Amino acid sequence: MRTGSLPLTVIGTVLVILALVAGPWPPDVLNARPGYTVSHQQRLLGKDAPEDAAEVERKPGYLLFRVFDGLVYVALAQVIIAMFALVFWRSRLFLMLMMVAGSYGAVYAMALGLIVGPQMAFVGFSCIFFAAVISWITTGEAHGTYPVTQ
Repeated sequence: MRTGSLPLTVIGTVLVILALVAGPWPPDVLNARPGYTVSHQQRLLGKDAPEDAAEVERKPGYLLFRVFDGLVYVALAQVIIAMFALVFWRSRLFLMLMMVAGSYGAVYAMALGLIVGPQMAFVGFSCIFFAAVISWITTGEAHGTYPVTQ
């Protein structure tokens, strides 16, 4: 990765980690009161039911949404592995992995609404995506590796 876009990738990764660990996320229940938020781990494990609700009403496709929640952690791991792999192998393939993970994470977070956790994740994944695109454009070699500088 070009050194110019590495700080943007690191900032994006830190934002995503903070959003997943400490940010408030929307619950995946239909009968949640307005303003009710949960952690991403509670959302992922299905422990997002409000305490005052007598019966929890789940959305259709509930298990599919849990898969999408879990894939965010896979995308984050993919970004971290690709960042470190770029240091050693300098292949554009790893930039493609970062672009895929960044675009998936941004679309996932954007679909969850205007709550702080998804907004932080959207900004972080967008930073990762744009840093990978900038590096992809600036490398621009036909054989797919970075130019060697003296």
